Amino acid sequence: DISVDSPLHTQVYRHISSVLDAMKPVLLTTGVADEQELDALCQQMLIDVYSDPFQATWTLTTMLVEKA
Repeated sequence: DISVDSPLHTQVYRHISSVLDAMKPVLLTTGVADEQELDALCQQMLIDVYSDPFQATWTLTTMLVEKA
């Protein structure tokens, strides 16, 4: 749970800008969106994450594979 008032929300809140900045070159290179679109999306994402009604979960899947 990374919703507002959850323990992990503080960590997401502190690091989301860095994560978005790190992802931007990859998204630009792959042509997912142009710089203006990414800037607008990042700004909206920050507004959403920092808003009081923000609710989210972070699903993490780990796979262990053994070579046969």
